[in-house]
Amino acid sequence: MVSQPDWAKNLQDLQSEMQRWIKQSIRQQKKIPWQGIHDEGAFISSWYGYYWATGDPEIVEFFRWMRDGYLDWARKHLYHGHYGEGEVHHGTENHILFVARLWPLEKDPAVIEALEDVAHHLGNWVEGVPDWYDWEKRLFRSWYLGTEVVRAMPPYDFNVPDHFRLVQIALSAYLATGTTRYLEISQDYTDAWCEAILRYAGHVPAVLWPIEDDEEIERIYGDANANASHLLQVERGAQDARIELHASAGTVDVLLDLHKLTGGENYIRAAERILDEMIPAFADPLAETPAALFAKYRMITEDTRYDQRLVARMRYLEPPSDAVSTILMLDSQKKAHPLGIGRRFDEVQWAYRLQSRQIREYTEPSPSALMLGYQITGEGAWLNRALKTARERLYLARRALIDGREHGDAGSTISAIASGHGRAASAGCVVGTFHPAVLGSYRYANADQPRVKYQHGG
Repeated sequence: MVSQPDWAKNLQDLQSEMQRWIKQSIRQQKKIPWQGIHDEGAFISSWYGYYWATGDPEIVEFFRWMRDGYLDWARKHLYHGHYGEGEVHHGTENHILFVARLWPLEKDPAVIEALEDVAHHLGNWVEGVPDWYDWEKRLFRSWYLGTEVVRAMPPYDFNVPDHFRLVQIALSAYLATGTTRYLEISQDYTDAWCEAILRYAGHVPAVLWPIEDDEEIERIYGDANANASHLLQVERGAQDARIELHASAGTVDVLLDLHKLTGGENYIRAAERILDEMIPAFADPLAETPAALFAKYRMITEDTRYDQRLVARMRYLEPPSDAVSTILMLDSQKKAHPLGIGRRFDEVQWAYRLQSRQIREYTEPSPSALMLGYQITGEGAWLNRALKTARERLYLARRALIDGREHGDAGSTISAIASGHGRAASAGCVVGTFHPAVLGSYRYANADQPRVKYQHGG
């Protein structure tokens, strides 16, 4: 009789942990109607892949319950599908983290309508709503965009990587409806960013100002408000801070998605400029984002240019031989922001308890990085470590943390461990290991893109 390999046992155990969490969470969450939190639907982000793999009918019924709660709340509290007065960071989150991930499941017309009810504001296509986009400048008119109020004046009229969240909505709407204007505005806006990213060697910009004169920018935005003046400092400071903004906002995702859709080489060149700067963060034990983006790059482009450098950064990072168990730790002190690519001030910490009863900090690559190591090399030891580490983390998170519905961006929740937090959306230990192992999937236009599909039921 052939014995079961360790990786298969760890994969089964990880799936079982997911099942236990999902079943327990459904029982608890169905007692609470939709509350209207700006990222309320994000906590189920890792469940879609589990559903694709298992076909569990209880999960899809919960998705429908969440859908109905959101749509009912939106009809009562949003104006024309969006906040009357909002901004591009928080105001977009339920659309990119919930609605855009829900529509591919059943292609529900009501969900697609909710998605398009935001997308058709992007190019000023709805009468009675203030214009959001300046087609001449190829910029959005403000960071504060609402369906009733747009603050299209200094110091609010800058563009930052957060605006790529709007492009993510547009791309999801394009795939859901086939309406070409959503692809056209995505290309028009992203092309402007590509030109800026590729313009200067050694400097990836994090702000596109509506004016070009440096002295005028300093005069208008230098002391205007905390947000604008901070962005000026970021532009003058270290490259890492600018790359973190792009990594957390979805810039690379959009660039790779547009390359897949259009074949545009400018999107790949711009993505590579950003990815080049992310290599040092790849083996950060608390960052899953770099691995998620490098893995997506490999899948979409089939280019292996980064492989040797990534493997070299993790080859000799091994767990201690005398480790007895894994420990989840929460820090009582609020950390500074930004901590680095894929990091958040309230993230959990990981450690080992050794046979000597000493505690040793976890210093090996993240589960997503270990999984990518397996995809690059084919070495089963890395696959086993990735799945084992993910299973241990989810096991501990399920017993110590809350689901994450109350704040989908938070770093110390079960959903943050499974599918990422506000600085690392869709970059968690479950979506970075279980999803590629079982589905061969990567994130595409906000949703899972399974390359392996399973037949369920009759």
